Amino acid sequence: MRMFIILLFVFISVSSFAARPFATYYFEGVANNLVGTSASHTFTTGIKSKTTDYYIFTKYEWADTNGKNLPFSYTLDGNSIGAGVRVWMWKNTAFIGTSYSSITSGKNKNKPDFRIGGAVYRSWEKPGSFDDWYAELFYVQRADNTLATSRWRDGVIITQTRDGKLWSYYVTQISASAVGKNAAENRIESGGGIGYTFDKNRVSANLELRSGYIFAGKVTKHLYLNPQFVISGSF
Repeated sequence: MRMFIILLFVFISVSSFAARPFATYYFEGVANNLVGTSASHTFTTGIKSKTTDYYIFTKYEWADTNGKNLPFSYTLDGNSIGAGVRVWMWKNTAFIGTSYSSITSGKNKNKPDFRIGGAVYRSWEKPGSFDDWYAELFYVQRADNTLATSRWRDGVIITQTRDGKLWSYYVTQISASAVGKNAAENRIESGGGIGYTFDKNRVSANLELRSGYIFAGKVTKHLYLNPQFVISGSF
């Protein structure tokens, strides 16, 4: 990690003459029938040089699926600190990047977490309707696996204000992994949802009723219902 941070700050020094600082905070809480409950929050700060971000971050993650009669179980609780670089494209709707962090607490303490990959988010809003698409592909060292996710939502705006909107939508999500052992990472889900965004669309709360099919991994059943509630925000 030391060499990664040294190289990162070399790039920062070279690009600093055309850079501007930035800071972001993201949080997420999830409760669903399949994988239990989880939460995370991340603070990121760095500099932006044209289309490239050089940054450091601190992240806390928590998850608990034990004691819920689930087809698999795991626990996660820990902080991590790290650094990364990402390059934006398609008018800042997609990026490719890499990061390296060290887990500072929890049962995975002192383990490294190198990641490389990319993500894309696109949205389309018309009078009375809203669609969006999110996809990501990353190699995650902590899991020693390559993970991919794609989610499409097609919705109707029920009511809209300057600060947010209430909308209903149809959602389809596919998750897949290269290893294919963890059922949570190899499934396809579809269903309906209702969501509310506020604080100028920076915070959202979504309630969804999904059904799904697990296509890889050891489970007792492949078909399932997966109602879930998600609250997330970015500042």
